[in-house]
Amino acid sequence: MSVLSMGSVVLFLVLGSFSHLLAVELVVAETFDSNLNGWTLVQQPPTFAGSISWSPLDSGGLQGSGSIALTGDGSSAVAAEKCFPLTEATLSYVDSAKVLVANVESPIEVGFNFDFLPSTDCSGGGDLGVTVFFPLRSGAWSATIGSGNNLLFPNIPNDHSMLVSVQTDDKFKGTVYFDDIVVGTNVAAGYYDNRFVAGVVWKTSTGQIGVGTGVNLTQESAYFSYFDPSNIELVVKILNGCALNGDYWVFAAGLTNVSTLLDVQDQTPLSFGGIVQFTTANGPPFPPIEDTTALTTSCPRGSDRSWQKRRPKAWPTLRPSRYWMPLGLAGPEG
Repeated sequence: MSVLSMGSVVLFLVLGSFSHLLAVELVVAETFDSNLNGWTLVQQPPTFAGSISWSPLDSGGLQGSGSIALTGDGSSAVAAEKCFPLTEATLSYVDSAKVLVANVESPIEVGFNFDFLPSTDCSGGGDLGVTVFFPLRSGAWSATIGSGNNLLFPNIPNDHSMLVSVQTDDKFKGTVYFDDIVVGTNVAAGYYDNRFVAGVVWKTSTGQIGVGTGVNLTQESAYFSYFDPSNIELVVKILNGCALNGDYWVFAAGLTNVSTLLDVQDQTPLSFGGIVQFTTANGPPFPPIEDTTALTTSCPRGSDRSWQKRRPKAWPTLRPSRYWMPLGLAGPEG
């Protein structure tokens, strides 16, 4: 099980009808406003060492808020973790994090990881280990979003805790900052019998963060609410354009000016399908999305498998990973 495992995962949310069966749960919503809020350093020398601290650097530039900083001297990887209880059975999840790399001379990979575990205190083995990796240079804050459901991972509805961690690559020298770490359960929309999933994470100009709650309208469309289930903020549609241009299309229309991360993913087993992500800033209205080349790997390609994503290189792990999938960045922080 991989709390700190190599792999990259974007997995996505659940069929809209499922989300009505169980309560939506915002399991993790870490903005590090004034302290580390219970996050601890992973100490497993010589693989994991270094130090962690609270930093006043905030992904949105807000005063009175900050981030968690991981600092390494080049001799090992650095990691921090925290256990979160699950009060509801999990049929799906959505995850997101912001990251900033400073004082590094060459691109590095840093990770945002979590495990679902049957125990209530994150002890013992887990059922699903997920790692999101960021290949980054020093520079601006970047964001990622991903999700998954129990159709691919049938054991997670029986789990009772989640161990979330952040980490650097091996022999890391410099500082990495993490902020706005979010994990929500039972909040997404599924399309075409759950082959495709779409999920949303949002952030207000005052720093409040959360996940969008998806409700299916048809097999091709769903809407998302942010603050109130009766207040629709975003509508997302996926269309089969294979016969027209060889791609699946993603259309979205927003009724909000709140900063939004939107992820749409093809969950086709073994192929890793396609992934498309969109990000908007606070203030301007959500712009219309009419992407007719969004999911370029989802239509039949015959025997050609060159488009499939490849597994990244191995890196420091705390646990063997049972499942992994590839991922990328949603884009700069808005």
